[in-house]
Amino acid sequence: MTRTSLPAIERLRANCVETPPPEGSQITSPCLSFRGAALPRGGHVQLRENGKKALAHRVAYEAKYGAIPEGMVVMHLCDNPACCNPDHLTLGTKKDNAHDAVLKGRLKGKAKNALPNLIECVSLLQKSGKTPEEIAHEIGYVLTAVRSVLDFLEDDEELYEGTQASYGDDLADHQRLERLVYDQHTSAAVMAIPESYGPPLPVHLECNFTTH
Repeated sequence: MTRTSLPAIERLRANCVETPPPEGSQITSPCLSFRGAALPRGGHVQLRENGKKALAHRVAYEAKYGAIPEGMVVMHLCDNPACCNPDHLTLGTKKDNAHDAVLKGRLKGKAKNALPNLIECVSLLQKSGKTPEEIAHEIGYVLTAVRSVLDFLEDDEELYEGTQASYGDDLADHQRLERLVYDQHTSAAVMAIPESYGPPLPVHLECNFTTH
């Protein structure tokens, strides 16, 4: 007798239980937390859909609201990554998700310690007229990591300048660093950087560059 698998959304609903939202969450209604295999990072859970692995909260979102537009992510308003309550889910860009994580203090990991001086060095060297290849050679980083940081800084410029104008340099710098850490593509590019490159800077990475 052939075993027929239930659709992903039915399996998801059968494995969700009501739980209170995390402490400090602005959401007051119960979460629907999925009891499945947690991913190594981020705490999201997954199940199989059409023979492929799928994130449970994305399955829940699409079941109620329809297809997720290309380039968009599904964000948790409740800050519970296992929650599949569609009322707790909303669409956003990767930048929206990163900014939300910054404001709610969800960031951690070794990349956070490796990046502060890299941002400063790459930015100053770019302003001095250096090419990505020259920057990578001068500071001893792989070209992929340098290009990822430069791409991020370009995309983040408007948000950074808005924060800087309203709240000053310190907060703008802090939030830009947090967004950069949370940017999955950029973090992946720099995760191989040895711990020794974290603060304080080695002598050869001191950023005493002159910009023109």
